[in-house]
Amino acid sequence: MSPVIRLVEVELLRRGPRHNQLLSPLTDYLAVCADFPGGVVNVPYEQSDAQNLLDDLRYTVASSENADRLGTVRDRAGAQLATMLEAIPGLGGVLATDHGDAVSLTHLRMVTSAAELALLPFELSKGPVGSGGIGDDWLLLQPDRPVCLTRHVRGVMRAASWPLQPRILFISGHDVPLDAHLDVFERVLEPYRSDQLRPVEGLPRHWTSQHLTVIEEATLDEVRTAAAAGFTHVHVLAHGAELELRRTSRYGLALGDRVVTGAELALALASSIDDGRHLPSVVTLASCDSAAQGSITTPGGSVAHDLHASGIPLVVGSQFPISEQASIPFTETFYRGQLAGEHPLVSITDVRRELATEFSDEHAWASVVVYEALPTNFDEKLEELCYWQSRRAHDIALARLERVATSDVERMAPESAPLSL
Repeated sequence: MSPVIRLVEVELLRRGPRHNQLLSPLTDYLAVCADFPGGVVNVPYEQSDAQNLLDDLRYTVASSENADRLGTVRDRAGAQLATMLEAIPGLGGVLATDHGDAVSLTHLRMVTSAAELALLPFELSKGPVGSGGIGDDWLLLQPDRPVCLTRHVRGVMRAASWPLQPRILFISGHDVPLDAHLDVFERVLEPYRSDQLRPVEGLPRHWTSQHLTVIEEATLDEVRTAAAAGFTHVHVLAHGAELELRRTSRYGLALGDRVVTGAELALALASSIDDGRHLPSVVTLASCDSAAQGSITTPGGSVAHDLHASGIPLVVGSQFPISEQASIPFTETFYRGQLAGEHPLVSITDVRRELATEFSDEHAWASVVVYEALPTNFDEKLEELCYWQSRRAHDIALARLERVATSDVERMAPESAPLSL
């Protein structure tokens, strides 16, 4: 049975171009939540204060001697962001409403266009409780009222379709835990695969199978060549690195001997199939700072933002540095759910809870950022995907049982008696 997901959409608008606007409490944003009247809200930070907060939230300060200070920073950021969300007319009351078992998950969809708002770590907010109140629990870690926050770039069209036969392209950078992530895909693909990874003839560092293609230490050209085959999901395991841009600071992905932007990666992932432009439906970025906005003075944004803006319906990245250890359960929990036909927002909620439990001294759970533009008939697509994946798993299990039974019969059969003359 499909989960009942309640959509709560919030849109934040301001005058002027998307970029080149500093954060300031003096800037008015028009906030619209669902069918409630619009209202004016303001951010709680000056630009310099927000930048200092983001620097403090980076894991470079998450050591034992700084644990108390980091906890204080998280609490302060969570309360200030919750105060901003509480000021949006109707939002606090909607989030505080208890629907009992009728609603499995609340989807809080933040629609923005202003680049400076992408700097704010809304995922770290405490929970607004209505009437101006702020709760003690994190908004996205409430055990009784699950909430999944996603971001949507205004103007990006919802996906028209959803793939029914997942094919994954795994792109690896240099000096990353490749073997650990390969083990993850080995486990999550086990119910659906009938073959093993095998080297691609003539291409070193390339392996392929029915459901998974791997490129170790990939270059952008290799990604472009491989993507021509058409993939539904792309998983990138690479280090985040600063781009060498004049007078701006922005992060990219270290692939090959260069740092790649989100726009460049989107072009490399685009392929032409049936005389149409094809992009993957899902891209996951196990990379530090892959969802960090960086500079707001020039058009564009983080790698995750730019991939989403190019038309990819679901992009998951990290707005802070994320440890290699945390990237493993993130990948396994998400892809296990997606291959089984689970709703992505349910998978992301499970990811956050697992990271919060397993890495309680970090805030990897709040680092996860989701950009989405899912189809309007997504529930129907998921039911169809779930049916076909269940059928594939059933067929594979029967084929394996048949091979075992056949081998047992052959092993137990008596040897033929020699002919007598």
